[in-house]
Amino acid sequence: MENITTFYESMLGIDLNNLKHPISQLISLAKQTTGIEEMQIKQKLRTIGLALLDIKDYDQNIYNFYLKKTVKNADFSLNGWIFEIVQCANLIKTSNENEMQFKFGDSNKKEPDFIIDGCGIESTSIRFPEESQKNNADSKLLSKFREKNGKEYADGNSMLLIEITQTVHFANQDNHQPNTQFNNILKIISDESKFGIVLCYVEYTVPHKDNLHFKGTVYTAYGKNCTENVKSIFQKITKGELNTFDGTQSISKY
Repeated sequence: MENITTFYESMLGIDLNNLKHPISQLISLAKQTTGIEEMQIKQKLRTIGLALLDIKDYDQNIYNFYLKKTVKNADFSLNGWIFEIVQCANLIKTSNENEMQFKFGDSNKKEPDFIIDGCGIESTSIRFPEESQKNNADSKLLSKFREKNGKEYADGNSMLLIEITQTVHFANQDNHQPNTQFNNILKIISDESKFGIVLCYVEYTVPHKDNLHFKGTVYTAYGKNCTENVKSIFQKITKGELNTFDGTQSISKY
C-alpha cells in the first residue's frame, strides 16, 4: 500500500491529505479491508494510477481536466470517472501504436469524449445508488443507451462504450433478475442505434491459488449504419476475445 500511496503523491502530484478526494477515500478503504476486497481495491488503484500517468505523459491539459473533474458532488461518479480515464489512456496508446490521430472531445462544441481519425467515441458507466431497486438492470442499460443515442454526435461513424459491471452483478442474483435477457437487449440496441457500434464492458475476477486474476470482456451491438472506419478502429482498440450468447442467461457473468 505504501508504494501505491507514494506513486500517487510523487508521480501524479495528488494531495492525499485531502481526505475527501476519491483517491484518498479508496486508499483509506483498502487499508480497512482484507482478502479479496482489499486486492480488488488495490488493483483498481494501480489501474487508475497507470492510466493517469499515461495521460499526463501525453497531454498535461487532459490530465489537469481529469484532476479537476474529480470532485465529490451529485454529478460525480467514481466508477464512471475511472472507466473514462482507463479508456482515454487506452485510446491514446492505441492511436500512437497505429499512427492514428487522437483528439480530446470538447463538450462545449457538443463533441463526444474522444475522436480518433474522425470516429467519435463516447464513454459512460451504469451504477445503482444504494437506495435504488436493483432488479431493473435491463431498463437501466436501455435508458442510458437511449440517452446517449439522442445526442447529436450519435451516427454511423461513432461508437458508444458502456461499462456495465455492476448491472451484471445484480442481474445474476436470483432476487434481482431482470425481465429481459441480455442478448435481447443487444438486439434492441442494434435495431435502435444511431451509433455505428455499442460496446458493453464487464470486469470480473477469477480466484487463482492465493491470488486473483482480473479480467474483462466486451459485448457488441452493431448499428445498421456502421462505417468501415468504425469497424477498423473497433478492432484496434479492443483487446482479447469477444463474447457471444446462447440466450439462456438474463445477463452473462462474463
